Amino acid sequence: MRQLSEVVDFEALLARDRRHAARDGTMALKVRDRALAEKLPAAPPRARLSAWVTARRDLEAGLPGARAQGLVILLGWGLLGLGLAAGGGTGSALLAYDGRSPINVLAWLFYMAFVPFALGVVLLLGLMVPNRWMPRAGAAQALLGALVEPLLRRLPEGPDWVGRLLGRATGGAALQRWLLVGLTQVFTVGFLVAALVTLLVKVTLTDLTFSWSTTLDVDEAQVARVVDVVAVPWGGLFPSAVPNADDVAATNYQRFVERFRDTREREAVDPAIGAKWWKLCAAAVVVYGILPRLFFLLLSWWRWRGAVRSWPKLDRPGVQALLDRFEDSGGSFVVRSGPREEDEDEPSAPEAPSTTTAVTPGLVVAWGAVAGADPAELGEALALPAGTERLGVGLDLDLDAEQAALSRAAALSAATLVLMPMEEPPIEDVLAFLRELRSVTPTVQVQGVRAGPTGWEVAPLDRSWRKALGRLEGVEARA
Repeated sequence: MRQLSEVVDFEALLARDRRHAARDGTMALKVRDRALAEKLPAAPPRARLSAWVTARRDLEAGLPGARAQGLVILLGWGLLGLGLAAGGGTGSALLAYDGRSPINVLAWLFYMAFVPFALGVVLLLGLMVPNRWMPRAGAAQALLGALVEPLLRRLPEGPDWVGRLLGRATGGAALQRWLLVGLTQVFTVGFLVAALVTLLVKVTLTDLTFSWSTTLDVDEAQVARVVDVVAVPWGGLFPSAVPNADDVAATNYQRFVERFRDTREREAVDPAIGAKWWKLCAAAVVVYGILPRLFFLLLSWWRWRGAVRSWPKLDRPGVQALLDRFEDSGGSFVVRSGPREEDEDEPSAPEAPSTTTAVTPGLVVAWGAVAGADPAELGEALALPAGTERLGVGLDLDLDAEQAALSRAAALSAATLVLMPMEEPPIEDVLAFLRELRSVTPTVQVQGVRAGPTGWEVAPLDRSWRKALGRLEGVEARA
């Protein structure tokens, strides 16, 4: 994927396909995607999925991708404007000068340099340290996320795709994380730039006088050492932006106040001292505020682009089913150039026998898209006795349906046949259900099925399924 709009439209289209499969089965989806696959060029899987989205956009109306991307852009501009307004207002308040009280540089350095830098350190730790160690490190991102997600859900079909777009299991956590980090940096950069511009404008158009004061028990030598430490990044290049010990002593407000209140004494104050202070204030904002936030902004943009380009995770069941439909097209698409991921992880895993003696089941469990198939059609294809009880599970992670099937299998205490569409990969959720089913029923057999031109038909289990069943004791592959 290249843009957020493609990612959103991809998830919205998958959600539409899930609803269609639950209502009418997957045969129409297979026919449609076979036709699309014949027209699309051969490319890596994610590039093919991106081309599939582009082709589907020409056929579908009301997709939310463009609106979602526009909403994010609008939110970014809004946060930038808010940051500029807040920064300008805060800077003006800190630099308020009526000729009677000089400006306290310590207040400026605290609010415009120390606080942004400290928050940047917390942000950096929050990005590097696990959340369980610093659960509140991303408080600003969490607040922004609480605003963004409800806005996305108000877009067309929002409840169907937003959860998967932002979900951890689908890879959406990284997408959401870097989007929110970037948006908060847009606000912060706007805030600090506006404060810096306010300082420069005030210095240019007015005659500001700077001093320092604090109720803490610190002397001038300590303040001078703090100033030297703060100015380390630029002190060697711009010594004129570093007040020395004499400058610090001369601008101590406790000594300075009497001179400042006398007009003649005030006029005798060396303007070079004030120049050093305002240059120090400006340099501190740039070095400790703007530059780190620009770094975080660029980092978040880079990671955000990476999350978009790596969307979706190819091992997701719905994505794998779509790629399988491409593979079935017989056209130029060859989805897998090598072994599946589980083949690479466990090269020595045993395979279940390709055939077993078929038993007459007391219960048929139809998984996923097969749950919506016509019972008579399935019974004829599988040569099942009339009246065989059938339950559907595996649709939209319906745990209640799975529990009902397990309870019924336990009550019947008879052989159970599981009909598994070959578009479904053997993910852990499916295997966990088969393990639980085997614990409550004497025999469990798995039969592969595919949507053919005229309806559901028997299909052999592929290698990944045979290997998965080979790791499940007591679960057999049916002929």
